[in-house]
Amino acid sequence: MFTKIFPGFSDSAAETPAQKSPSGFLERDGQAIHASPDLVALAMDGWDLKLRIDGLQTQLKAINEKIQNALGAGAKLRVDGLCTVNVSGRQSLTLTDVEMCRLLLGGRFQDLVDERAEYTLSDRLKDIVLDADHPLNAGLRQCVQVKDSVSVSYRAAAKAA
Repeated sequence: MFTKIFPGFSDSAAETPAQKSPSGFLERDGQAIHASPDLVALAMDGWDLKLRIDGLQTQLKAINEKIQNALGAGAKLRVDGLCTVNVSGRQSLTLTDVEMCRLLLGGRFQDLVDERAEYTLSDRLKDIVLDADHPLNAGLRQCVQVKDSVSVSYRAAAKAA
């Protein structure tokens, strides 16, 4: 078809250069090796999805703000056969001056304010708990819960200068 309009034009896929996928590297423990094309393709798919999700989240935030402004907390919008949109409000209160509150409430402070202690491990104690050769390791492992987690994150590549 195009050969009649554009002499010398060919629509043969064999003559069209294929778009080359970028290469990738796996980095672990200070070493880097070439990543397989399958892993590179997965990373590219994940990056593309992340960008689309980020854009959709931005759009959704703007829509939600418009709905909040139009309806206010406590409203419910029903769209027949499609969805219900609930607009709810929440209020949180934080005690910022414990001593002033204690003075104002006097003896009622204990029954009106919940107190709780939070214990966190110092970096040094974490090192002891994670060091299997430390003499306190076995006993401390009974007192501490260790949770491992893995996450995947995407970040934009640095722009070429």
